[in-house]
Amino acid sequence: MTQPLILTDAERHLNEELNGRSPRGYDFSASTGGTSQEIKEQARYRSLVGAEKVAFKVNMDGPKAAEVAKKAADNTAWLERELAEFDKIAEEIDSTEDSPKTTASTVAITHPGPPLPVVTMPPLEPVIAEPVIKPPAARSVSEYQFPEARIPPTEAKDLRLILNALKEQFNSEKDYAPLRDEFCAISIALNEEGLWAPKFRPQPKISPMGAKISIDMTLNRDHLVIDAHWLWVNERLPPPAGAYAALLDSTQPFNFTLAAAYAKEKWKAEFRAEGVLFLPVAVQWQLCKTHTVELIDRYKALTYGDRAGTTKAPALVGRIRTVMNTWARSTRGVLGQELAYENLWLAREMLGAKAAAREIGILAGLMSGTKALEASTVRNKLRGLDTRLAAA
Repeated sequence: MTQPLILTDAERHLNEELNGRSPRGYDFSASTGGTSQEIKEQARYRSLVGAEKVAFKVNMDGPKAAEVAKKAADNTAWLERELAEFDKIAEEIDSTEDSPKTTASTVAITHPGPPLPVVTMPPLEPVIAEPVIKPPAARSVSEYQFPEARIPPTEAKDLRLILNALKEQFNSEKDYAPLRDEFCAISIALNEEGLWAPKFRPQPKISPMGAKISIDMTLNRDHLVIDAHWLWVNERLPPPAGAYAALLDSTQPFNFTLAAAYAKEKWKAEFRAEGVLFLPVAVQWQLCKTHTVELIDRYKALTYGDRAGTTKAPALVGRIRTVMNTWARSTRGVLGQELAYENLWLAREMLGAKAAAREIGILAGLMSGTKALEASTVRNKLRGLDTRLAAA
């Protein structure tokens, strides 16, 4: 059996260097470099790799043991010279560690065989990052703003005709964007006139899935701002709750920016009407979107009919129209007043049978865009209508 290979100190030194570990225990595979000590150890290792690398173990045996021993002996003298040279280089590095950095450095390392070329590092030029220019994004729903366009004073009759034409345009094209500025401007002008409440005007309607469609969401928010502006112009109400206390402050100009933020709030209709604005039912009836769901259902049953069953029930107002047409044929004084009677009946149904004649007259006037009738006139007309209904 071949005896284990016995190495001298120099040979053991070489064995450690060739296996990637310095005599002081530095592990070059994990070294990050930087200090003079680490640079010295790495320089030693790199120079040894330049020779013919022979990897072996201390207890290596077999036919190559003698060859390994000879290789180690042949390199002993060379190794001592190299180590002395690198010690000198490391001392020079240590002496310049605290001196100012230069823009270029030159290091020459000797090694067996042909000398390596001198490597000169040129000064690095500063890298200037070019600014990133993003294309302007399309305005999203989250950036909602109410249109700033306003119209000069115009005859109310003309505004109503234009508003009706805009409604017909929307019904035909189903595109709100082209008519939005004009619709909002006319709505604000009619609010300031104070005769025709937003609820009863001809206007674009929200689709059933409007909350999920961007353009319908914009239309819905426009309606909420118009409602708030109507209240600011025509009602005297206590301040809303929370951050929107100044929204209806009639002593200050109407704040459209604050109203836009209010319109973006994701509140249910009931909470908006009764939990934020504290609106009486008589006021909710005036508004296009700021009212409870119960009011919506009631108005549909009165004016459009009910689809609760498989067959649509007729609108409750239909019976009133039939009675009024019959009455007008026999009574000259009623002819031409059919709509006024109808609105009075609707206002009473909306407000309740116990509502005051004055409140009924106000709401009936806001439905048609006319001045409210006197309370006595309201009572007389409703009494005559009830008589006809009972006899029908």
